[in-house]
Amino acid sequence: MNLAMLLEEGDFDRPAIDIVLDLIYITNQIRVPKEKVVFGVPEKLDQRPDIIVDANTFIPVDFDPDWDDRYRGENGFLYRRLPLSVLTPDPDVHLRAMEFPFHLHDLLPAIRAKFNTQFTTLDLEDQLIENEFEEIQLRAAETSLLWIGETPIDIEGMMPLENIRVTTDGRYRVTTQGIPRRVVPTPEV
Repeated sequence: MNLAMLLEEGDFDRPAIDIVLDLIYITNQIRVPKEKVVFGVPEKLDQRPDIIVDANTFIPVDFDPDWDDRYRGENGFLYRRLPLSVLTPDPDVHLRAMEFPFHLHDLLPAIRAKFNTQFTTLDLEDQLIENEFEEIQLRAAETSLLWIGETPIDIEGMMPLENIRVTTDGRYRVTTQGIPRRVVPTPEV
């Protein structure tokens, strides 16, 4: 396995630790069993950003002393974290905010589906999104084991009123996607 193969497969819908172990193997040619290591916080270390396969991260690792005598105690590995820009968004998955302002982490399940990943709150910076006209960048958190950089995302705002239809009983609305949602009727004044 090499970095090009990993990126071509685009198999990012698995735990970050599994992908990081693949990246460590690609850089260091050593397979590390995940049950034998405890990772620390990754440190940015990009000496040659112009070289796409150059390591850009050092991660401290505490090894199980029974695993391998060469790696006793605290050590670490170099590897290349992946830029968020390598992800291909699913055009059929739309990110929709139900109200403004909101926190980006509130949309984490939809973001996972959009990018076919297993993002956690440790992978992405949380941002307060004030309105639907903001240009929004999905940014990797410094603590992410797997991701660096940023990539733009589109978040749709509330559906315009002309796209909402109240049913005859006045209790539901139907979106353009045909999903019924309960609506509490407004009392007349």
